[in-house]
Amino acid sequence: MWPCVALLFMNNIKLKSIVAPATGSLGEATQLLPVRERSPTGQVATASPHCLVVSESRLHGESIRTSATKSGWISVVHRDPLDALRESVLRRFHLAIVDVSRGERREEYERLVGELRAGSVPLVVVCGPADDETVEVRMWRQGIWSYVSGLHLGEELTQLFTAAREVAGRVDLRLQPIEASESR
Repeated sequence: MWPCVALLFMNNIKLKSIVAPATGSLGEATQLLPVRERSPTGQVATASPHCLVVSESRLHGESIRTSATKSGWISVVHRDPLDALRESVLRRFHLAIVDVSRGERREEYERLVGELRAGSVPLVVVCGPADDETVEVRMWRQGIWSYVSGLHLGEELTQLFTAAREVAGRVDLRLQPIEASESR
């Protein structure tokens, strides 16, 4: 079955998404995540979805993390692409959001996107500049799940996190149903 393309509109920002069929040093991380979640009997427990946020801007990263937390994701923020890559190897993330829209190190962040896609992160979202379509084209070629053009501080990403949660639940059957996480 071919992936279908869905267009979502949030606060005047076009969010493009591909929904696929089901089939070390931690630097400035704001939260540590368990390597595995196990029940008292040793069985793998029902898991919560984990999100890796990578942004050179501390404010932008925290804004994205806050939106993820409101949507039931357990998230960690990194400002350094290498630290984020190291943590992605140590922890299981269902979603990564990489902000390539700002900063002098844009190329490092773009390379991180490729590494995360090649690694174990099934859903990678890129927040890119609104005025440079070449960045968007490069990111789609790397196989990202979604591209958010021109994201602004404080913008709510609830629709993005809800859609990602549904897809992540198909990829990892241990994830709590959305209703269970909302009742917390």
